[in-house]
Parts: sequence; structure tokens; C-alpha cells
Amino acid sequence: MKRMFLFLALLVVLPVDYPSSLCYSQFRTSVFIVSQPATLAEVGRLYQYQILAVSSRPSDTLRYRLWVAPEGMTIDSLSGLITWVPPAVGGFAVSLIASNQRGERAAQEYKLRVVSFLGTIAGIVRNDSGVGIRRIIVTLYSAISVKNYPRYRNYWAMTDSSGRFAIADVDSGTYVAYAVPLCHLLMSAIPCSEDDYLPIWYRDSPTIAGATQIAVKDSNTVRVDLVMYRRVRPVPVTVSGKVTDTTGEPIRGAGVVVSSMLKSPIMVNSSLPTALDQVSNRVSDASFGVFPDVMAFVKTDSLGEYKVAARSGWPYIAACFAGGYLLQFYKEKENALEADRMLLTRDSSGVDFRLQSIPKAVGKIGGVVQDSGGVGVPSRVILYCRTPVSHAASSVRTAHSDSLGNFLFEALPNGSYILQAVPFREYLPSFYNAGGCGVFGWRRADTIRIQGNTVDGLVVCVKKASAWGAGTIGGRIAAVSGSALAGVVVLAIDQDDPSLATSAVTDAEGGYELVDLDPGTYSVSVDKVAYESPGEKSGVVDYAKSEGTLNFTMSPEPVAPGDEAGQLVPEEYRLLQNYPNPFNPSTVIEFDLPKGDLTTLRLYNILGQKVETLVDSYLPAGHYTLEFTSVGRRGSELPSGIYLYELRSGSFVSTRKMILVK
Repeated sequence: MKRMFLFLALLVVLPVDYPSSLCYSQFRTSVFIVSQPATLAEVGRLYQYQILAVSSRPSDTLRYRLWVAPEGMTIDSLSGLITWVPPAVGGFAVSLIASNQRGERAAQEYKLRVVSFLGTIAGIVRNDSGVGIRRIIVTLYSAISVKNYPRYRNYWAMTDSSGRFAIADVDSGTYVAYAVPLCHLLMSAIPCSEDDYLPIWYRDSPTIAGATQIAVKDSNTVRVDLVMYRRVRPVPVTVSGKVTDTTGEPIRGAGVVVSSMLKSPIMVNSSLPTALDQVSNRVSDASFGVFPDVMAFVKTDSLGEYKVAARSGWPYIAACFAGGYLLQFYKEKENALEADRMLLTRDSSGVDFRLQSIPKAVGKIGGVVQDSGGVGVPSRVILYCRTPVSHAASSVRTAHSDSLGNFLFEALPNGSYILQAVPFREYLPSFYNAGGCGVFGWRRADTIRIQGNTVDGLVVCVKKASAWGAGTIGGRIAAVSGSALAGVVVLAIDQDDPSLATSAVTDAEGGYELVDLDPGTYSVSVDKVAYESPGEKSGVVDYAKSEGTLNFTMSPEPVAPGDEAGQLVPEEYRLLQNYPNPFNPSTVIEFDLPKGDLTTLRLYNILGQKVETLVDSYLPAGHYTLEFTSVGRRGSELPSGIYLYELRSGSFVSTRKMILVK
């Protein structure tokens, strides 16, 4: 299924290529530009844009000038009128400044699109009985990339009650047209009358590769009529099962959620006539956060049993939650990325859950998922433990944030963790890194250390996905043994325009599909915690082909010799800062060894005199944690003061400072 996206011209107050002094003065200015620019022009015809700027001081005299402009464009410094006769088609950047006599300024930039002429594509969408269909989104995709012009520029319209549509102001060029019911586009969990029509490409093609191209050669209207065919109407089916704890005891009042399975970011555009939240169910729980795109929700009875109704022919995932237990997905999966897909074709029983009790631990990790502008992003948040855990504790946990992106993990055993946010829609997955936004690759994640403490206020910054076309890249990801790898995150970035990016997650068969890609070449990378990255590959999207294919093979991260718990081998030597610091009477020291070698860890006082040897032996590669107490091995206590601890392994030497306070 394809989804329709719209590109809107953006009004940006502060251009990034302006000098820093201008950006700084903007926050103290009394000058403001309140007009919206005209962003469309035709070759050989006069283009004008009258700037309207105001000042909070009536006595101010305003002046205008162009900062960035195409050749030949002028501005009247007193009136602010921009004039230009475009000599050629293309996309042109325009930046302008309004200032007063005090030197206070306001800035505006925009993209001006110049075309040879503007045409119209209009028609009617009917069913196979000849009756017009309302609320069908018809989208035009440029079949040919245009240099110096946004490739993700698409046109769209929605049919009226008689099935008619018209798309005006279409550039000269060649297009393909796609028709999809509005409800199908939004992946609504609520049935609607238009949802029983199959999406189709003009003319009568199920794929873009077979689409008939539409040429806009002049300003005359091009007639495009489409015929859509009904699909098999989804029939009600039931999902039933039982929820127990690990001892087999039924759990009463557990919540079971059946949700749409979204494997790629869904871009929600405010220009759509119906907001996604208005046609999509959600379930909120005070302890377990928000579950969006819910098809069905129910709580178990006194026997731990449940039954819910759903629609056939749709991919779902099922999750279960209850107070005192960890959130779990079908087939006892704690990792949301590995949640098994359920494609229901008939009543399904035996969809059981065996919930794991929250361990008796006191560590906590909390924070918020948000974008670079500080806007909260509802997400699934996945916590991976990097140190070995007992058989009774899970090394992976999933939590749902609330509607503002806030999340909390409680009852965490001591150890080192990494954190990943997987937004429900619009944004790309990202790992927590205090210095980065949109971090891809688990090796780049910051380590979070828990030793009975609470780590709060973490910000997982995510970047918006930006996919605006109609092409796809798909494939399969497998382990070296040939077995499928579920839960692998796949990232595609346009090689010509890095701002264009989207992602996907592999299913239980290792398959993935990156959708809504413009024609071009993409760098495709894959990532899964505890697996080595195989490196990126180039994928080509061509509308003349149905899809591109890229397969990957991933190797498990090597484990330290004799490490039965599967501790991951670090990439580099690291001696971490002890915590707490200052301390009394004990503190924790951690270090990483990428390979085995003779290793020493010694403690010195501020005069450089050796106080104690904590480690002096051969250690295999791995992550190590030890507790140091101020009470010496002979029963004597160390005095308050500053101490140095030094790690030596092979040729690696590192020293850090600790403070003992009594």
C-alpha cells in the first residue's frame, strides 16, 4: 500500500546561513515580517512579492534588502516590493531582511519555484459499475526527477460526492497518478464506506511500474479518469487466549491490545482533510503509556481469559500488560521490534501470554522522547541491558511513552544499559546519546549505569522521517546461519539530499520494505543490538521498476571467552568515571576491554603512592564492574581525600580521579 504525502513551502524566520550576529539580534528585535511569500512564478512573466513588515515602535523607519536572490531580482528598499522576470525554470532560494534605523532586523527565506506554464489534471474516479466514489485521494508523482527542484513535490486532490477531482497549477512535465481511499491511506482502525476499494495506479495498474504516464504539455486541462475495484470486504474474526504468570497462575484484569502493525514511519500531514487521531483508536494506561492504532482492546476475566473482535486481512501485533508485570508481546517477546505479526484470516485461539514479574530491584531510568525543537514524540522505548543478568530478569524491556513522550523503567537490576526510541509515526528510530539527535547504530548509544540509583531526565532526540515519493526498496535480512532476523532497523538516506530519509523494521521472516521513496540512489544501512553492522549498500529507486531489492547478512557480536551470559565485547578500551563520586564508604568502577590481556587496576593517593591493587591478572575481553570500599583489605580505613585509579591493559593506560569524603 502506498501513502500520499504533501510538500508545503515553509516559512523560516532564521536562515541557517545567516551570520550569527543576525540570528542573535533576531531575539531582541522589534521588527517582524508578517507577510507570506509568493512561491510560484512562470518563465517570462513578471513576478512580484510585496513584503509586509511591522515594528512595535510606530516611529521606526523600515528598510528592505535581499540577502540571497537569483540574478536580476530586485527589491525596493523603501516599499519592500520584490520584482523579477524569471529567465528559466527551476528552484531558487530567496532570503530577505527588513531592518529599522537602530539596526534591529527580521529575516525571511523561501524557495521560489519557476515553471514554464501551469496546467490542470482533472477527472472522475468511478467504481466498476460506473458510479463516482467520494473521498478518494488522487496523487500525482513526477515520473522524472527535475534538477534544482524538490523531487518530493507532489500534487493531490480529494474527490467530491460525485467522484470528481481537479488538480490545478501543475508544472509542465510527466506524471503518474495514484488513487487510494482516504481511510486506507490513514490505515484507519475504524471501518468506512470507501475502505473496500483497492488502491490503483492510472491506468488500471496495481503497481507503479505498470502506470500510464501523463504528459502536461501546456495550460490546457488533461483528463484523467480512474476506475477502482472493490476488494473482499473484511469479515469479523475473533482472537482469544489466556494470560498467566510464569507459574501458570491466571492474571485477572490484564489488558490485551490488538494494534495495526506499522513497519515504516507514517507521515501525518496537517493538510489532510481528516486528522489521523480522529480516525484511529488509542488506549492509554497510567503505568504503561499510550497504545495507538488499536483495533481491539479487552481485559481478562477471573480465569485470565479474553476474546476480542478484529477484521480479517490486516496485519496486527498483540501486546499484554498488567500491574506488577513487564509489558509483553505475542509469543513472549519483550522487544517491540521483534513483535510477531498476526495476519488474521479466521478466528484464532491460543494467543496466550505468560507475563514475567517485575524483578525485585530499585534502579530506575526515566526521560522523554522529543524532537530537536523540544516537542514530545509518543514512542515505544526499548531498554537493552549490556551486562549479564540473572535467569529471572529480562535483558530487554519495552515501555510505551505517554502522549508527551515521557517514559519510565522501574525495578532495574544493577548493570549498564542502552536506550532506543521507536516513534509510532513520523519520526525515525534513535538511540539515546546526550550529544546527538537521531542517532542510528547501537554502538553509538551512550551507556546508562544503574547501581541501585535513579537516572532521570534523559532526552532521546529523534529526527523526522521525510519520504515523499512512490518507490520502494525491499529485501531480506538473515543471520550468517541463514535464519531470518526479526527486529532489524533499516535506514535509507537519499545520497543527493540527506534530508530525505525513512526507515523500516524486519518482520519474523526477515523481510522489510522501505516505502514512499523518490527516484534516486539511497544509502541503506541496517542495525540490530548485539549484531555487527555489515556496512551500508546503495539502493536505486526507478519508477519504471516495481521495486529495488537489497539483502543483508548480519553476524552476532562476538562474546567474551567463557562468558555464558553473552556479554557483548566492547569496541574500544574505556575506563569509566566511578560512581558515586564523591563517595563514602563504597563506589563502583567500570572498564571495557576490547581484547584479552594482562590487566591491572591500582589505586594511588594524591602523592602518587600506591594504596591498593584492585586487579592484577589476565582478563578476557568484556565489560567489567567492581565495587571498591574505603575499608582496606587489612581492616584499616582510608582517610578522606583525593585518590587516583589507574587501568593498564596491554599498551592501554588510563587514569581517573575519585574523592573520598567522610
